[in-house]
Amino acid sequence: MARKRMYYNIGGVLEQTLRRMHLDTRVRQYRVWEVWDRAVGETVARHSQPSRVRRGILYVTCVSSVWVQQLQFMKGVILETLNRQLGKGLLKDIRFYVGVLESPSAHAVVPSGPEPPLDEGERQWMDEVASPVNDPELQEIVKRVIEKDLRAKKTWDIPT
Repeated sequence: MARKRMYYNIGGVLEQTLRRMHLDTRVRQYRVWEVWDRAVGETVARHSQPSRVRRGILYVTCVSSVWVQQLQFMKGVILETLNRQLGKGLLKDIRFYVGVLESPSAHAVVPSGPEPPLDEGERQWMDEVASPVNDPELQEIVKRVIEKDLRAKKTWDIPT
């Protein structure tokens, strides 16, 4: 008697298993390590990195208390950018603290090719959003985070 072969889609099986074990949300949250550098920009990424996610709260290690304070001011923009890339509402809050950064992430995904240009309207909007920040250095950081977000949306076809 011939034996009937059964074929399975391993991706589908894995997805169902994760969902059944209530781990699908957690797996999507952990993608933050993949998108962090692109979401916050090179300067911020050199001075901070995600360390863990617990109950929808992202904990981010920063190199100094100055960076903790600066990123606290940008928390809303960073959280919105990350949720846009990971999925609406996956991260509920971000907590920044001082610590030692691990070595630069080897798993960071950076799109290849030239970055898409920003139009004049996007640049004006970026300046307008950053204008309430009084500190010139921090204002430039805010602009870079917004610029990286706008470029990432264009690169990864994320709707604005």
